[in-house]
Amino acid sequence: MTAPVIMNMSDTEASMSFVMPSQYQLSDLPSPNSAAVSLVSQDSMKLAVLRFGGFSSDEKIAKHAQLLTQVLEKNNIRTKGSLLYMGYNAPWDVINRRNEVAFRLIDWWANSIFLIFSTLSWKFNSIHLHPIFIVL
Repeated sequence: MTAPVIMNMSDTEASMSFVMPSQYQLSDLPSPNSAAVSLVSQDSMKLAVLRFGGFSSDEKIAKHAQLLTQVLEKNNIRTKGSLLYMGYNAPWDVINRRNEVAFRLIDWWANSIFLIFSTLSWKFNSIHLHPIFIVL
């Protein structure tokens, strides 16, 4: 699997991040040609993530973000920061596309892993549960 392109979907300041492989140090990467681009090291994050397939759109991102928010609120799981969208595929990939929406979790969930099955979808006239991963 490829590393995601991460988009911070903040209402005030949107940003796009490209994840570099862990074998590279910040000093190994070429300097950006634009002042609008910066190289930064990101600390690890604890995220609640909902995965979905197909081509993404603003509507699909909003729909899945709302589903994730509902599950988090129902389970009294608190978040901080804005919505993150993560896309894993090249634009020309047609099948097996992977997208995720995520929120940062507040630190008191440290050292725990949760798998909450609570979202439903219809596929081929049957109900499928979609796991919502909370990865710490």
